[in-house]
Amino acid sequence: MLKMRFLEIDAYIANFKQTVRKALYQLGSHEMNQQFLSGLPRNVAEDVMCYPTPITYQEYTKKALASVQSKVLLRNVFGGNRNFETFAPQQQHPQWNNPRPQSQGTPQYNSSNAP
Repeated sequence: MLKMRFLEIDAYIANFKQTVRKALYQLGSHEMNQQFLSGLPRNVAEDVMCYPTPITYQEYTKKALASVQSKVLLRNVFGGNRNFETFAPQQQHPQWNNPRPQSQGTPQYNSSNAP
């Protein structure tokens, strides 16, 4: 099965189109659109399937191109790793998980350490 390599969306689209034509399948059929989608990295495929849901092959390719372009832009702006499959924003840790230095003056009391 044909799979998109790291950020090579143009090559994937060209190879997919050529493979479909050589196999004498119809480009743009529902089955071929599903095959196109299954060859994309999951995070790109999820972007493609966001509303409005694509119907035509041209809509699938347009949304896939837009997804990869936005990921490239974000990677260039924020830096990033080259592992395209795990491209994900960093998660923030809850504030209560971050220890804060306690003041050295007056003791702080709560329900578990009150005199």
